[in-house]
Amino acid sequence: MNTNNPPSNTQALENQENFPRPNAHVAKRVEELLQEQLYEMGIDVKKLNPEEIAKSMKCHIAPDNSMTYFWNNNALLDIIPETKNDSIVWRMFTKDDMQLTYDSDSGDSETNVTTATNAGTDNFE
Repeated sequence: MNTNNPPSNTQALENQENFPRPNAHVAKRVEELLQEQLYEMGIDVKKLNPEEIAKSMKCHIAPDNSMTYFWNNNALLDIIPETKNDSIVWRMFTKDDMQLTYDSDSGDSETNVTTATNAGTDNFE
């Protein structure tokens, strides 16, 4: 058996089932942050038709269910699940947060990171 082959789609789906999935509360916060990011870029989401959004917005979902949203190939939002005290916290990094992280000498620039839990509360650190 060749262990260098990437996992099949079936294997990838089976592996994903072992990781947390966002709930409706997390999805709502993601939508809000995406709208804010686009608004800051001068894009009024309410004026876009679904075809424009589908063409420009992409989401990469990693095997651990972390996600990165892109608008015209520009990263807008990173979402990373973390387990804390028997609950899941979804850490959300906007494009500004990502830039701060890349520019920081210390590598710890999480001052404005948004988190949402599967329990349904928002925390702002």
